[in-house]
Amino acid sequence: MGDQPDLFSTVPCPTCRGSGLLTHEELRGRIEDLPGAVGRDHPETSRRAASLDAPRFGTQRHRVLAALVPGPATAAEVASSTGLSRNQTATRLGELRQGGFVAYLRTPGGTPVERRTGPRDTGLVQMLTGLGRSALAALSESRR
Repeated sequence: MGDQPDLFSTVPCPTCRGSGLLTHEELRGRIEDLPGAVGRDHPETSRRAASLDAPRFGTQRHRVLAALVPGPATAAEVASSTGLSRNQTATRLGELRQGGFVAYLRTPGGTPVERRTGPRDTGLVQMLTGLGRSALAALSESRR
């Protein structure tokens, strides 16, 4: 993480679930293992750069997570609140879903919830998971 401060300690996060609490060290491992958006044909330098885009203060992933704190939202709504493009937002949301930090909001029947985002557009509604809330709590804790 270069000159970034260590954002996690080894104490259990108070917002984690049940008796199987994740330590911040375990949480950091989950975040650092997230791949960035790189294709098969991209050079190794792109892969290294993408791996540095873990949720830290000021990163796009952090901004996207923080935008979901008020409640579930579509990629278009997150883009609007963060100032990121819809493409950047959709990419970051995909990475965060892959890591388990964000999930689609679903109906009781299991169907993803869609919301109108424009006159002819709809978007799938996404929400923070417990892991996403833990990551944000750890980031906030590190800034105190």
